[in-house]
Amino acid sequence: MYSLELVITVAIAAAIIGLVAGYIITQRTSPSRQSQQQLEQHLNEMQQQQESYQSEVSEHFVETAELLNQLTTSYRDVHTHLAKGAQLLAGDNASQSLKALGDDNDAATIENVATDTITPPLDYAPKVAPNEPGMLNEEFGLEKQERQQEIEGVLASEDRM
Repeated sequence: MYSLELVITVAIAAAIIGLVAGYIITQRTSPSRQSQQQLEQHLNEMQQQQESYQSEVSEHFVETAELLNQLTTSYRDVHTHLAKGAQLLAGDNASQSLKALGDDNDAATIENVATDTITPPLDYAPKVAPNEPGMLNEEFGLEKQERQQEIEGVLASEDRM
């Protein structure tokens, strides 16, 4: 009926079509292709989350800056209010000092008033005798032998480690 050549040609053509169809089907349904698509989808989701997070951080810092500016303005308003009230209520004695402090344009006056009123801290730790170390000294109240034994004990414990 059919010639041998025709049967062989049809068989070869069917085999080639079957191989191509099998290759395409396995590529579309293979686990590696599916996992690659899942990874790409996951990567896109992570990028969107990162962009969202960055925009939230930016919005947070912008709002923080605005709130700090409002706080600064409010503080300045309170200071001005207190200075005006003190000038009005305290009389001439305080008005000169407050006038110098209230003038924002005259920085030299503010510096002069600030340096005139600042006193350095005093050392309130009395010394027992002129040649003795003061109370704030680490060796205060210790005998020299006790101090030497303490140092040797610390050094010995460090050597053991």
